Amino acid sequence: LAGMKNLELLELYDNMIDELQDLDGGEGGLPGAGLKVLDISYNVIRDMTPVSLCPNLTELCECLVFFFFSISFISVLMNLFI
Repeated sequence: LAGMKNLELLELYDNMIDELQDLDGGEGGLPGAGLKVLDISYNVIRDMTPVSLCPNLTELCECLVFFFFSISFISVLMNLFI
C-alpha cells in the first residue's frame, strides 16, 4: 500500500482479512492519511486501532466485522460517518 499516494477509497470487502497493516507505510503517513472511504465489511479484523491512522475518513464500512478493540481511536476521526 505504501506506493499508493493518491488512494482515497479502499474496498477490502469480504477478503478474509484478519489484520489491518501498512496504512502509514508511505511518505507523510500515506496511504492512510489520504483515505476518505474504507470498506472492511465481512472480514475478521480483531484490532481496529490502525484505522486511527486515517484521520480524513468520511466513511467507514465495517458491517459484520468481527473485532475486539477500544473505540478510543474514534475521537481522532473527526469527519467520520459510519
